[in-house]
Amino acid sequence: MVQLADFSQRRLQTAWTSSSHNGRATFNASNPASLTDVTWLLPRTSDGQPSIHSGRASVGSDSPYWVVTAESGNSLNFSASER
Repeated sequence: MVQLADFSQRRLQTAWTSSSHNGRATFNASNPASLTDVTWLLPRTSDGQPSIHSGRASVGSDSPYWVVTAESGNSLNFSASER
């Protein structure tokens, strides 16, 4: 139960923004404590999986979504194709 409460608090403390340019969406996220296990679901496109530019994260899939999950650290930057 403590882990769920910790995750809930990290989720509330996470600040993130997104922007769009030339058919790519870019996401920036930060958290003063940790981004560990914070997750984004993005629609899958034919242009390939999201790219991690900085920070640590895994990219997986759960049809019909890409699943981007932060692994550790306080900041993350990634991008993905828009539909």
